[in-house]
Amino acid sequence: MRTVLLVLVGLGLLASGVQAGELKEAKAKFDAAVKEKEVEIAKAPAMFKKELSDELKEYIAIETDNLFELAEKEAESADAFEIFLAMQQRVVDKEKSKKARTLLLTHHLTKPHIKKALPLLAQAGDDSAETHLKKVAEKNVDKECQAVATLLIGVMAQAQAKLTNGQDKKEKLTKATEWLTKAKEKFADVKYQESTIGKLAAGRLAAIKVADSLEVGKPVPDIVGEGIDGKTFKLSDCKGKVVMLSFWATWCGPCMRMVPHERDLVEKMKGRPFELIGVNGDPELTDDVRQIIADKKITWRSFKNEQKDTPPIAETWDIGGWPTIYVIDHKGVIKHIQLGGADLDKFDKLIEELVVAAEKK
Repeated sequence: MRTVLLVLVGLGLLASGVQAGELKEAKAKFDAAVKEKEVEIAKAPAMFKKELSDELKEYIAIETDNLFELAEKEAESADAFEIFLAMQQRVVDKEKSKKARTLLLTHHLTKPHIKKALPLLAQAGDDSAETHLKKVAEKNVDKECQAVATLLIGVMAQAQAKLTNGQDKKEKLTKATEWLTKAKEKFADVKYQESTIGKLAAGRLAAIKVADSLEVGKPVPDIVGEGIDGKTFKLSDCKGKVVMLSFWATWCGPCMRMVPHERDLVEKMKGRPFELIGVNGDPELTDDVRQIIADKKITWRSFKNEQKDTPPIAETWDIGGWPTIYVIDHKGVIKHIQLGGADLDKFDKLIEELVVAAEKK
């Protein structure tokens, strides 16, 4: 057993010696020990941080597992909920974890603190997850819980629609639209994930509307929005040119590694019917972000992903990762969609072929 575990055992914090009915006290000691160790990790030299962090994760997993016996006896308490939730995220004993999930679903779906567990419930993405979320949406006393559950039911249905076709896809998209519309109209101003339920639902609804258009061979939907220079422009302004539309951000390592190649491409295509357009995913254009843009010589136009009165562009386009690149021909038809910056030589070859075709029009 590693050093941190020995220290915590020495402090008498492992739950095996705690009597029933003392969950609150035991959990308070556990939380204090975790906080103390987090402070120690923050102050530790860089070379020791990973080892100490791994030891703390192991301690948390073991201790929550040990606290389960007490939590089971006080299954309806908020402290028990925290133990049950932690056991879904870090598993030591699979059977205990399964039982903890059952207790969580049995005793806590109608309580306000269930909000912490809702994304975890939605991850299952199956009928049982929908059943649990519906119970929260319909019976929880807290408006925020109702709002998040309503949104997540719509998000689940939208995700399921991507995995199927035909009538089944149509039905799932109809369900997604129904729940997302309810979330948007009923809970518009409820705060969630540094945004609002209304804005998040609107983005999802917009994505459903354009989903069939975001395919190779389809005319590209237009984008109208403010650029990082503060000026409003449209993607359709580039009609007649081949467009490389790149979803990028300064926090995205692969995006930044593509910049020299993109810069060379822009230089090579100067004077030809080609334009590189970005969608910048930085939450705020801080001085640091602007300095990176200047240092990297990113001179091409980019939309702000976060627009004032409309959903984020990446959300409307249902972007699954950064960078995502669309290649659009001079007629406005999508010719290639790519996640990540691999095969750049092949990528350049396609752009060259499309530019030659545009020059012959």
